[in-house]
Amino acid sequence: MHLDDKTFTNLLIICQALDAKFPHGADIFQHVSRLCEESGELASAVNHLEGMGVKRRKHGQPQYDNLIKEIQDVMRCAVGIAMHYGVEREVVAAIARSAEGVERK
Repeated sequence: MHLDDKTFTNLLIICQALDAKFPHGADIFQHVSRLCEESGELASAVNHLEGMGVKRRKHGQPQYDNLIKEIQDVMRCAVGIAMHYGVEREVVAAIARSAEGVERK
């Protein structure tokens, strides 16, 4: 499966819009805190899908929509950190290099 090459660009657009909407929320430690929070929410969604603990009893049948939202949130937070340090292009290049290495094997 190949993702649209605009995925990273779209994440940048979302991050830029959120930074403009919440200018006081662009501090690096807030970015890292959000990444941790969203990672926890992703873990919770995975636990729910996998039927761990009492999640299904408490929250009913899991929905993939929630998993998808949490994955997007984690990706957005990581891209926000890349933007903070101005390394967006380098991240894209590193991903491309990693993909090339995997495809060759």
